[in-house]
Amino acid sequence: MKQGIYSVSIDSGEPEFFSGFASGDGQFQAVLFATTGLSDAEHMLKIANENSRNIEQYPKYIYLDVDYFALTGEL
Repeated sequence: MKQGIYSVSIDSGEPEFFSGFASGDGQFQAVLFATTGLSDAEHMLKIANENSRNIEQYPKYIYLDVDYFALTGEL
C-alpha cells in the first residue's frame, strides 16, 4: 500500500507536511512525527491525511495508516 501526504500541527500552529511513501513492502511502526521542548501544559496534536494535495500526480497514494501513538512526559 502506498502512503500519501499527511500534515502535523500542534496547538493550531501551521501544519508541517510529510510524505508517507515507503517503497517495496512498506515500513511498519515508523515514526511519523516527533517533537520536544513543549511547555508543561495541555496540547493539541493534529495529524491529517492530505491526499488531495497530490491526488493528480499520485492517485493511488491516498492512505495514511497509524499503528499507535506514544506520548511521553511527566505528570
